[in-house]
Amino acid sequence: ESLTTDKPDVQVSSTVLASEVYGQPPAVQQKPGPYPLGQSLKDKLNLLNSNDDRMQQVVYSGGRTWSGLNTVVKTDNGPTTTGIAYFVVRPSPTSATISSQGYVAVNRNSVMFPSIGVTTRATRAALVFTLAGPGYYPSTPYVSLDPPAPHTTPVPV
Repeated sequence: ESLTTDKPDVQVSSTVLASEVYGQPPAVQQKPGPYPLGQSLKDKLNLLNSNDDRMQQVVYSGGRTWSGLNTVVKTDNGPTTTGIAYFVVRPSPTSATISSQGYVAVNRNSVMFPSIGVTTRATRAALVFTLAGPGYYPSTPYVSLDPPAPHTTPVPV
């Protein structure tokens, strides 16, 4: 609560929360086409690195922390790909609760490297990420995470 004051009184504590399932994300295919750097390195697979299990960013807004990371996903009628797991956590001095969580996935393609932007009062939020796969060159779509957080389809920009 003191983070919004002129003199924050920060104390660190640790709470383990049960959440949705996480799995190490696989490498990501991209749409066939030229890839000069990979070709100069004799890379025949043209795969993109989907990173590891670290959260790259956490945003604090509206009394909640917002974050996401790459994870393995499998849609109902597609292969195993890389997707995004996101979490909205309401911390308190003695505990924390997950107020929203979910996955973002695109059937037969991969999404990765999430970044979340949230308004000051947490009335609006957006998750921006990389979309790549057999049908897409790496591109930058987004989804809305406005409360309640929906499972939505990315909108390519």
